[in-house]
Amino acid sequence: STVLVFLTVSNLRAQWGYFSGGLQTNTNFFIRDPKIGAANMPHYDNLKVGVDAWFNLNYTNEKYEFDAGLRFDGFYNSILRVPTTPYTGAGIGNFYLRKKIKDLTVTAGYLYDQIGTGIIYRTYEERALGIDNALLGARLEYNVKDLVKLKSFAGVQKLKFSILKPIVVGFNAEGNFNIKDKVTLLPGVGVIN
Repeated sequence: STVLVFLTVSNLRAQWGYFSGGLQTNTNFFIRDPKIGAANMPHYDNLKVGVDAWFNLNYTNEKYEFDAGLRFDGFYNSILRVPTTPYTGAGIGNFYLRKKIKDLTVTAGYLYDQIGTGIIYRTYEERALGIDNALLGARLEYNVKDLVKLKSFAGVQKLKFSILKPIVVGFNAEGNFNIKDKVTLLPGVGVIN
């Protein structure tokens, strides 16, 4: 059986910005039942319970066009990564700093992004499946008169609480052109190493 808990704090306004955050936990209770194959694994024979938890805090300052976030991840006898092998670990699962300077946006930390529809490149988080393949690095985005967005990024991919060695470098350009308010063209190009 599974228990899922959500707690969200939204838009706690302070004089110098907004705070928001949330807590999500997923608790699994393992009940041994050899008739359905729920036996002879550590979860069912010895551990009995598993917990996955994510606690995040975000800060936004609209006046200075700055925002930041931090997420703490904790796993106890988790079955998210490999269902037959318990995993226990805790640490900083995500952090980022983002600053907008006129038409340029600079982001550093863990990045979630994609090029086009995601076929060339995609990083994302899907907690229920145990997927979190963020890029730890930096991204520059430049908006040219709301017609063309240029984006470049570089970093290393995360795996649980560690990082992989290959450096990923990418570039993406996307356009948004209206022709007489009847036709919209959305051309784009992207490349990664």
